[in-house]
Order: sequence, then C-alpha cells, then structure tokens
Amino acid sequence: MGPIPIPEKGLILQGASTSASPDTVVAAETKSQVMRLDLADGVLEDIMRASKMGKDVHMSFGKNVTLHYGNRSQQLLSLAQPTPSELYNYTPDKEDELRFAGLITHKLAQKKAQEDIAGADAAMEALKNQMADHQQNKNNKK
Repeated sequence: MGPIPIPEKGLILQGASTSASPDTVVAAETKSQVMRLDLADGVLEDIMRASKMGKDVHMSFGKNVTLHYGNRSQQLLSLAQPTPSELYNYTPDKEDELRFAGLITHKLAQKKAQEDIAGADAAMEALKNQMADHQQNKNNKK
C-alpha cells in the first residue's frame, strides 16, 4: 500500500478516546488484539509462500508464543512497548477519515540466532581444545 493522500482540510481520527485508559479503548473499539511483529529477513516471504501453497499459518499463545507456518515454527518473545501506538484503518472511499483499529502495546520479536547459540561457539571451542589435549596426552604416552 502506498502513502495515504492527506486532504488539505486534514484527517479525522475516528474511534480513539483520549480520556479512556488504553485497555478501555481497545475493548470498546475493537475485539482484535493488535501486536507488532518483528521477523528476520526471509521469514515473511516463507510465510507468504506457505500461505499461497494452502498451508496453515497461525500463532499459538500461552507460556511460549509460537508462529507456525507450513512445516516450520518460530518461537517469539513478547515484549511490552515502552510507548503504545495507535493503529488506524484507511478506506479509499472515506479519504478524510481514519478509523481506530487498536492499540499496539506489545511486540512479538523473533529470538535472535545469536541469543539461541550464544554459548555454542565457546562450548565447541572448549570441546575442540579438550580433544586436542586428550590426543596430545595420548601421543605423549606412546
């Protein structure tokens, strides 16, 4: 979607109440839960490809948040946004109006590969050193 044309008279933001708490606004204006989703390069393309092939794409919430697409799964971290953001819908037939869709209070982010394997490189290096020391000791005993 391209940029939204803004009329000279401005835009009307419909539905968001500044006097209500964020929880009240979301409950009153929409039943949809809105979250920002941060994915690594290529994951969105994989999700779109799986969807086009008719494979299931869904999220599982609970203790661990998991994105399932096709035969793959990605575990996601749920992080509170320091500053909530409002999300609005634009309809071309109502050029001067944006409708409140929800409040973004959390983001779901993919676990970084570096975090998942943080100690793996160090552990592999230590194992290689131990094996080399063992081989050296074995050769010295001969």
